[in-house]
Amino acid sequence: MQRQIAHDETQRKISELARIQKRHLEQQAISELKALLETDYVGAIRKYETEYRDLVDGAEFERIREDCVQAWITSQKLRQFSVDSQQASAIGDLSLNTLVTARAGSGKTSTLVNRTLFLQDHCGIAPNDILVLAFNRKAVLEIKQRLLVRRNQRTVEHLEQLKKQRKSGPWLDPITVDDQDVDSTANAFGIELPHVLTFHSLAYSLVHPKNSVLMDSESESGQAQSRVIQGIIDEYLKDQDSRNLIREVMLGHFRHDWDRIIEGGYLKDREDMIAFRRSLPRVSMKGEAVKSYGEKLIADYLFEHDVDYNYEQNYMWGGRNYRPDFTVFGPNNSRIVIEYFGMQGDPEYDEMSQEKRIFWESRPRIVFDEINPDLVRQDNGRGVGVHIEKLLTAHGIPCNQLSESEIWDRVKDRAIDRFTVSVKSFIAKARKSGLNLAELRSSIRSHDPMNEIERKYLLIAIEIYGRYLDYLRNSGDDDFDGLMLEAAEKIAVGKTRFERRNTLGDLASIQHMLIDEFQDFSSPFFRLISSIKSQNRDIATFCVGDNWQAINGFAGSDLQYFSDPEKFFGTTTQLSVQTNYRSTKNIVEAGNSVMRGRGIPSIASKSGIGSVEIADVDLFEPTPMEEDRHQREPRTAMLLRLISNAIGRDQNVTLLCRRNFVPRFLRPEGFRPGLDGYLEHIRQYFPEHLRNRISISTVHGFKGLESDVVIVLDAFSNCYPLIHPDWVFGRIFGDELESLTDEERRLFYVAVTRAESHLYLICDGPDISPFVSDLRELAAVSNVDWSMIPTFEYSDGNVGILISDKKSNDRSSTYEIRNQLKASGYKWNTGYQGWFKSRMPEQLDTDALKNEYWVRSADKIEMKIIDQNDNVIELYSLDKGELNQIW
Repeated sequence: MQRQIAHDETQRKISELARIQKRHLEQQAISELKALLETDYVGAIRKYETEYRDLVDGAEFERIREDCVQAWITSQKLRQFSVDSQQASAIGDLSLNTLVTARAGSGKTSTLVNRTLFLQDHCGIAPNDILVLAFNRKAVLEIKQRLLVRRNQRTVEHLEQLKKQRKSGPWLDPITVDDQDVDSTANAFGIELPHVLTFHSLAYSLVHPKNSVLMDSESESGQAQSRVIQGIIDEYLKDQDSRNLIREVMLGHFRHDWDRIIEGGYLKDREDMIAFRRSLPRVSMKGEAVKSYGEKLIADYLFEHDVDYNYEQNYMWGGRNYRPDFTVFGPNNSRIVIEYFGMQGDPEYDEMSQEKRIFWESRPRIVFDEINPDLVRQDNGRGVGVHIEKLLTAHGIPCNQLSESEIWDRVKDRAIDRFTVSVKSFIAKARKSGLNLAELRSSIRSHDPMNEIERKYLLIAIEIYGRYLDYLRNSGDDDFDGLMLEAAEKIAVGKTRFERRNTLGDLASIQHMLIDEFQDFSSPFFRLISSIKSQNRDIATFCVGDNWQAINGFAGSDLQYFSDPEKFFGTTTQLSVQTNYRSTKNIVEAGNSVMRGRGIPSIASKSGIGSVEIADVDLFEPTPMEEDRHQREPRTAMLLRLISNAIGRDQNVTLLCRRNFVPRFLRPEGFRPGLDGYLEHIRQYFPEHLRNRISISTVHGFKGLESDVVIVLDAFSNCYPLIHPDWVFGRIFGDELESLTDEERRLFYVAVTRAESHLYLICDGPDISPFVSDLRELAAVSNVDWSMIPTFEYSDGNVGILISDKKSNDRSSTYEIRNQLKASGYKWNTGYQGWFKSRMPEQLDTDALKNEYWVRSADKIEMKIIDQNDNVIELYSLDKGELNQIW
């Protein structure tokens, strides 16, 4: 026993000694690696891989690498910021393939720029051996400008001078610099920049095309590709059989309700079906975006029977806008209002339906009728038509069935426009997929179309696609996707030199390739990168992006490259940069809630809480002053309150829209729907020096940008998600409702995460995006408390005159003189239970008020003069026609 104890003790001492020795060797290795990382970063990594991997734990080496990068960043002059450990890990990673997931506000571009500088200055990589690829010129300019400023801050002044010089040319943008400005500044300061190019610029500098490269840009003169495709379609339409086929396809397409087809066999899961049906677009034959299949049946019947109607015409109800589904116009200015009550059985919905019935009972001059889902289910929807015909004929409104030719004459312009847009999208996706005509024909043969409409559409689309390819071949022109494929082919056979203006390099000698916005990758880009890697097997490929911000699927982007990089690039180091330095905690949590269960969440850095608030127009009650000023557009008053409150906090405000026009219910009557026009409408209420603090954009256009306060103008069910009614024509390329809805969710995430401190989501009662509903359940979201947001102070300083009964009055004296009050310009205001009008202060004359028509008949009435914040500034009493001021 004693011998065993002695043996165990000896073994323990040997083990302890071995542990101490190993720890000593480990400390020596760590000290050596730390020193080497400061002088020979690349050599230190090589030494770790070849000599010390078994001695020093990988996590420990990663930590000292991060410390080295952070110390290097903070030691550099002119760079007054630090990087976090995740950013440092990404900056210093030298794997052959690296993918960094950088969440919104996490410093993606800064990480890319810092890595480029780190490679040059600390790792000794020559600028000519670094290639940075971005997807658009704006991103290229931003990266190059940041590299310049980090090199020498005096370049900022030089660029500003160039901007001022450019103002003399009216054809130039006076706000931003261009690529030549950056290059000339770099030359002036002796700064050598790495290659920073768009993918298309790289392809162009490899191919040097002799003929035109077809492309569409934002300017009207830059729609070269669209003009070519339009010409091919116009030529196709000259053939009578072709016109008939398009007519058959588009009329059938307009009549179909695709969610019923899907429900019939393509999607079986009930919860998924409900979610998809909320998002599906339903467009009537007349072109309105209606909310349900029942509404589409009603609208299509009215249209096809030549009945004059308006969809969601506005009526005032208790000071609020009320838009019943259909207003039908009959003889002698008669009207019939039809509501489709499609959610019968829901207690709140049924209560609202009953309130609507009572509302119309009080207006006997307008006939009210309702249609319910039972009618929709009768005879496959035909019961709706039978009911409407009986209703209208009973009230002298004829229902004359239009012929197919008459219907086509009314819809053909819109139908041809829709067809043209869908074919352009079809061609773009085919080119992005890299499919030649034979490959596309093969895909169509193996495709299972939903119905005959989709099958015939594909026959037309591939015919036009073939003609487009013939045009490219015969003209010698190419498009951007073809240019990318040609560049990939050149590289694959060893032609790796690229040259364009100030750019001269060789892909075979590039050591590091950095790719920005990797979530927007597509097949042509992959082919180009694969060709580069086939000719340069040692090139280190560093990709950075955010799969939560993948919102360009409509342009051919394919998230599969981001989701499974090892499938396409082989072994890949995957890193994350999660900390959001842009937004406050509640906004970061809101973004995480939108994307919950779909990847790593963001982490808030700012200590402030911030706010995410729903501005429901149904809950907004304008003051008499606001209602009088804005008449039938009280939502302008609502927005003015939010905006002025933000500017009062010294914050900038950005209005965001899903589409490039403002929702109808937000526009003043007769107002143009464009974003620029609406911005001017809102800005006109503010002093000149404050107007630039308010901006407007689509969500797509604002990606990568930020604002103190963001107001999402259209957080409705038919905007997020917004599925285009022609989505079925993209099924051949993999478009499905689930993937399209996922992209719409990501777009909403982008909208949410643009805000720094305050986010407002404009909703309209029950018309609310399902993504907003998710937020309510998972994040700190509240309704706007309008009592805490002051009314907007209009520059004219108008005051209001409020006429009401005295509290001691046991009868309604104002009702007895209502006609006199109306004749004097007063209007009844429900909120204040009185008669109201506003006046400029200089127009407020007590003697003039005494002489108003109604005063002589007034008894037991009081008159208040109120300011814009509803404060009573003067009070008068009226008894037996006498007006006396109380204070």
